[in-house]
Amino acid sequence: MSQVLPSNFSLKKVAPVSNSSLRVSIGPNKSKIISTSKNNSHWSSESCEQPGHHYHQKHTGSLFWWIYIPFFIFSLTRRENAFTIKDFFFVFEKLAPYGFMRIRSEQDTLRPFFSSIEGAIFRGVIVYIESTDDTEKILFDFVKTHPYFSIYKYPYIVKRKNITILEERLDYFYNFALSKIPKNAWFIKLDADNIYSSESLLKVMSIPKNDNELICLPYLNMYCNITTKTPFFLYHDGIVKNVCDHWLLKNVGCYFEIGNKADNSSAELLITRRGIKKIRGNVQALHFPFQKSRRASLLKKERLSNMYIENEESPIIDKCKCDKSLCNYNKFYQACNDISKQMDESYNKNLELQNNHLIILDKAIQITTSFLVIFLLGFIIYLFVKNIVFHYVRAKLK
Repeated sequence: MSQVLPSNFSLKKVAPVSNSSLRVSIGPNKSKIISTSKNNSHWSSESCEQPGHHYHQKHTGSLFWWIYIPFFIFSLTRRENAFTIKDFFFVFEKLAPYGFMRIRSEQDTLRPFFSSIEGAIFRGVIVYIESTDDTEKILFDFVKTHPYFSIYKYPYIVKRKNITILEERLDYFYNFALSKIPKNAWFIKLDADNIYSSESLLKVMSIPKNDNELICLPYLNMYCNITTKTPFFLYHDGIVKNVCDHWLLKNVGCYFEIGNKADNSSAELLITRRGIKKIRGNVQALHFPFQKSRRASLLKKERLSNMYIENEESPIIDKCKCDKSLCNYNKFYQACNDISKQMDESYNKNLELQNNHLIILDKAIQITTSFLVIFLLGFIIYLFVKNIVFHYVRAKLK
């Protein structure tokens, strides 16, 4: 069965390419150099447009071969013969976007977060900042069992105030993480205080129709009472946050700036190339912002409300659609239960450490007290003996 090629496909020699090479035109501004040396039993190719192509081939080929084969067969058997190899790679990249993760002191939600993306996110870049809890250990445990995830430590402390160097700004941290995502690769912003649905994530990956589309991913603000293991909606200008600060897009000509250059404490702002079309997606995450200990004090400023889903088959919250695999009561309670369990473990571990510290301190006090008692007894004996000797010598001198 022969493969149908694009109408603009042409094969021509181009100087100064050597006689053993041909340049193949596969579309506007796109070409490949292919070696036809007699000494080689196979043709080899080098992309002139995408320097990151071999990186993808090396690290993703063995893992995603089961995705390549069905789409390849589909491209050969489709009746309209309009599904090209270019279309195939476009679909593949969308189905396997890089997870874009920036993490700091997230131990209470980190394990539930990783569990929620299993089955949808197969590769990613994790960049973390020096943490005050077990975040680093959890991250490295995850990477050990997920070799297609890369992990990097940001060498600076990100601050909102008293910034002394530019690398301490939030946008520099984001750009550092973005630099680890291969160029021309699709990537999706994921936060460790979010709980996702792998089924819903897979659906959103099928939305883009071309490289110039950016899919905005709203999220549902929630709070989990770890004592009663009860989830609540957080109401702050609405329950759903739909400002396109989470997204799926292709890494071409994008970078981050500080939202307000006069205020270093402002949030990061994604800058994209011209011609990008924003598409609003369904709610994609359950966001638990106040489970972090450093934000717990801010909860008193928020309004909590009981959960209510009007139509569980086609949930709509704040006029935003949500896949029923994510927006259902079982998912809400399961997410809260997982977070509560993790926070209980963290609390018990911290309590155990505190108890160990108290035991060590108690032993130190006991040793110090014993030493002081022995010292005082020795000093009293010394004074007593000294007094006896003094009187004895004085009596002899008389």
